[in-house]
Amino acid sequence: MEKVGYVVKDKASRQYYCGPRLINYATRSFQEHDLLRICAHDELVKLRDFSNATVGISNRTGASRILILEMVMESTVTISMHHRGDIIAPIYTGASGLVLLSEMRDDELTVLFNNIELAPLGPKTI
Repeated sequence: MEKVGYVVKDKASRQYYCGPRLINYATRSFQEHDLLRICAHDELVKLRDFSNATVGISNRTGASRILILEMVMESTVTISMHHRGDIIAPIYTGASGLVLLSEMRDDELTVLFNNIELAPLGPKTI
């Protein structure tokens, strides 16, 4: 991993840290999310206004989903919220999580559910 730039080793402490190649991949992901936010913004506003409901876009990362962009509808007051990948939830929660699960193959679902605990997030979780 060190040879390809994924990690670098501090010679004094002998600890490993993220290398330039790994940081490049992480940065690229956020840049792609920014492009997705820009491209999807107007369409999400239209969908939110048409459906009179909160709408959003999430991305699957392992057993989690990351909220990339959300347009919230609250009663007659519209509030736009733009998240920058900072809201992470288990993949099995929420409508967007169910959509992401529906895109997975059976073998992927088997591996996923054999390796996670289905924990309730609140007192009314089903």
